[in-house]
Amino acid sequence: MNKYVKKYQKIVDELVKKGFPELKGKKIKIIEYNFTKTYGGFIPIINLFGIHKRSRNLSRGELDALLVHELCHMKDFDNMNFFKTFLWGILSNIPAFPRKKLESRVDKIVVRKGYARQRVVLANKKLDAEKHSKNYMSVEEIKSYAKKIGKWY
Repeated sequence: MNKYVKKYQKIVDELVKKGFPELKGKKIKIIEYNFTKTYGGFIPIINLFGIHKRSRNLSRGELDALLVHELCHMKDFDNMNFFKTFLWGILSNIPAFPRKKLESRVDKIVVRKGYARQRVVLANKKLDAEKHSKNYMSVEEIKSYAKKIGKWY
């Protein structure tokens, strides 16, 4: 395990302890990759987080937002049965699959967990290719939703 994976693991452990009691005790594996344009990803069932090597340059707040987003994927998939999780896991990795519904649902969980501002900072970086970023809530959508539910502070 390299120093960056150790750093990400420490942050994930802190985030779980602080705001994800439902994930406490679950084994989360983290790897670093360099083969897609995305900055992070989650593989359900085996609880694997993939973090792109470009993430090494992110600030702590940006890393928090990225890792919280992946933790929210994990939480979201935990609420599904095995078959539905498996199906979503397969379908969401097909390039033509419309991921907006899945990613918007997860971004809303991120906001409800209290990480709206960090998610906005990350969204403003325009980290991923424009084609990929259209699957996520926009900065305006995140702010609007956060204000609507009283989580914009």
